[in-house]
Amino acid sequence: MGKLCYSPSDHNHKNEHMSSDHEYKDKDRPNIAGLEYKYKITWQEIMAIWRVGEATQQQWREHWQERGFGSWQQWRTAYAKPLDPQSMPWHVYEIKDLAVLSDMYGAPTKGWIDKCYQGKKTRKLGDRLVQEFVKENEKVNAITKNPPYQTMLTGILHEKDIILVEGMHRALAIHNLAADDRYDGNATIAVGVYSGSSVPVLGTGDAGTRI
Repeated sequence: MGKLCYSPSDHNHKNEHMSSDHEYKDKDRPNIAGLEYKYKITWQEIMAIWRVGEATQQQWREHWQERGFGSWQQWRTAYAKPLDPQSMPWHVYEIKDLAVLSDMYGAPTKGWIDKCYQGKKTRKLGDRLVQEFVKENEKVNAITKNPPYQTMLTGILHEKDIILVEGMHRALAIHNLAADDRYDGNATIAVGVYSGSSVPVLGTGDAGTRI
């Protein structure tokens, strides 16, 4: 995967976010250019935010029931299981420079791999193939027409890259609106520091289970 650039805490992010390397302010809290650190968060709190946005929606209920899950909790727990998210430190950042969305990588899920990445595990949100796919995506287009003023994405930091875990449709909509200077909301991202050797494919769960 390509390189996302990071800067030390005493640098001016606005001027140097595209040129400096990733450094840690401390071992658990990376200082990420284009993002402004806000606060620490737990995986349980992240799941609670996901629940508010999904658990009562009929389309998501049909989604997890079709896949054999008895509840939203069972479905989302299985979805994130390959990351072992409870073992990671998580922090919330405000996305101050929306241009950094272009260099973030899309969620490595079976659905996105099959439909959008042409067999690769992930691609950058600004990648031409991703953008071509987005033009015809109903969810992304619907969010683009009515974007959230406040929203929180979820991603992991692996080596020097941020890979989304949740919020793909919102991230793509905000990315494209921001490119035309048409997004005036407040987007944040919960980032977990992932230390595994490679990022797993999500949306596979236990063997034979479609998520």
